[in-house]
Amino acid sequence: MGLFNKNQNANVQISQRQMLENTVKISRNNLLLVLLFSAINIILRVTSSDTYFLFSAYVPLLLSALGMELTGKYPPEFYGEDLSSYVFLDDSFLYIMLGIAVFILGVYALCWVFSKKNPKGWLIFALVLFSIDTAMMLLLAGISLDFLVDYLFHGWVIVSLIKGLSALKKLKDLPEEIVEADFVEEEIAQEEETAAVTVEE
Repeated sequence: MGLFNKNQNANVQISQRQMLENTVKISRNNLLLVLLFSAINIILRVTSSDTYFLFSAYVPLLLSALGMELTGKYPPEFYGEDLSSYVFLDDSFLYIMLGIAVFILGVYALCWVFSKKNPKGWLIFALVLFSIDTAMMLLLAGISLDFLVDYLFHGWVIVSLIKGLSALKKLKDLPEEIVEADFVEEEIAQEEETAAVTVEE
C-alpha cells in the first residue's frame, strides 16, 4: 500500500514540475513575442507602412517614431499643409534614435536567450525593463482609450513574467529527488512477486 502511495506521490510531483516548467516556458515565449513584434513594428515604422502590430514595447517604437517625425521622413500629408514651416533635424538624429531602440531590443533578446539557463535573474531583469516601458507609456501617453489594447498587453506580459518567477520559486521548493515511474513499477512488480511466493508457502 505504501508503495502505491509512493507511486501516486511521484506522479503528482512529476505533473506539478511539468506544469511549473511550462509556466516558465510561457513567460519566456511571451518575452520573445515582445521582442519580435517590437522589431517588426520598428521596421514598419521606418518604411512608413500603415500596418502596425499592437503587441510591442512602447519605448523602442516611440524612439523610432520620434526619429522619423523630426527628420521629416514621414509623407508630406503627415505634417499638414504648411510643410515649409517645419525645421527638420539631420538624419543622424534618426540613426541615433534607431540605435537606442535596437539596443533596447538587444537587451530584451539577451533576457530571452540567457533566461534559458539562468531564468530567475534574467526574468527579473526583463520584468523591471518592461515595467519601466509600461510606466513610460502611462506617463507619456496618459490614460487614453486609443492605448487600451496596449495597456492590456503590457499588463498581460507583466503578469506572465511574475507567474514565471513564482513558478521558479515553487520549482526550487520541490524535492530534488523524484521517483521515476518505471522504477516504482519495478518495485511494485517485485512486491507482488514476493507476496505471491508468500501465499504459495
